[in-house]
Amino acid sequence: MKKLLLGLLFFVAIATQAQTYTIANTLKLGTVNQGTAHDSVLVRGVDKIVKFVPRSEFGGGGGSQDLQSVLDNGDVASGTISLLQGGSGSRADLYGHGLYFNNGYIDQNFSIQSDGIRGYNDAENRINKLLFSKITDGFANFYFPDKPSGTYTLATTDDIPTASVSFQAAYNGGRNFSGSNRINYTGTGALDRYLSSWSPDTFKAQDVLFNQSVGLDPTGLSYLDTNIGGGNAIDFRKTSGGYNSYKFPEKTEGTYILATLDDIKIGTTAPASSTATGVTGEIRVVSGYIYWCIATNTWIRASGTTF
Repeated sequence: MKKLLLGLLFFVAIATQAQTYTIANTLKLGTVNQGTAHDSVLVRGVDKIVKFVPRSEFGGGGGSQDLQSVLDNGDVASGTISLLQGGSGSRADLYGHGLYFNNGYIDQNFSIQSDGIRGYNDAENRINKLLFSKITDGFANFYFPDKPSGTYTLATTDDIPTASVSFQAAYNGGRNFSGSNRINYTGTGALDRYLSSWSPDTFKAQDVLFNQSVGLDPTGLSYLDTNIGGGNAIDFRKTSGGYNSYKFPEKTEGTYILATLDDIKIGTTAPASSTATGVTGEIRVVSGYIYWCIATNTWIRASGTTF
C-alpha cells in the first residue's frame, strides 16, 4: 500500500510539471532579488505563454549599448531621428531629405537639405536659401574672401552696377593702383594694331603689328623695335643742380636730323696748308683765324676782327 501511494504522488508531480497555468489577475511579486547582467529575462510570447530568454540574445554582451554597437547591428531606420541637448531645448532632427536644427526657439530653424542650406524664422515668415544645384556639367569651387575678423555682407550680381563707369568716377573712387600693365587700351577697327598700357613706372604705346613701341619712364623717353633688337633713348637725368631748357631749332617744314657733339667738328689746330687732310664741314678756330673745310682736303680761312 505504501508503494502504491508513492507511485501515485510521483505521477501527480510529473503531470503537474507538464501543465500550463493561466493567470487572469494582475501578477504582483512582493520580493524580487537583484540579478546580474547575464541572467535570463522573462518575456511574454505571441502565444501568451511566459518564457525565459537569455540576456545575450538582446545583443551588446548583456551590458549597456553604445551608438557604434547599434549601428553595427544596422544603420538603416525609417521615421525621424532626433538628438536633444540637455535642458537647453536645442535639437537636431534627421528625416526626409534633410537635417534640421532648432536652437530652442520654435520660430528659428536651420536646415541642410539635398539642394542646399536654409535658414528659417517662422514667426516672421522669413526664409533665406543658399542653393547648390548646378545645371551644367563639371565641378565648381567657390571661396569666401579672406578678410580680417569682422562682420561682412555678401554682394549679389544685381549689386554690381551694369552701366559703364567713367574714368572720372573710377578716379574719384580711388586713384591709386599697383602692379604692372594694369590699365590697357586696345584700338578697334583700323587702330586695332595699337595697344597702350600704363604701369606705375612706364607708359607704353605699342604697334603690335610691326613690333615697335615707345615708352616713357622716370629716366626719359625710349623707342624699341624688336624686329631688329634695338632702339633709341633720350635720357633726361641730370647730375648737377639747376634747371635747363632745350629747344628745337626753328625750321621750315621738312625732315631734319639732330646732331651730336661728335658731329660738330671744331678743332684748335690750324691745317698745315689749304690741301691738308680734312672732312667737309670741319671747322677749326686758331689764333684769330677760322679755318673751314669746304671739300675733302680743301681749306679756306678768314681772319677775325672786332666790330
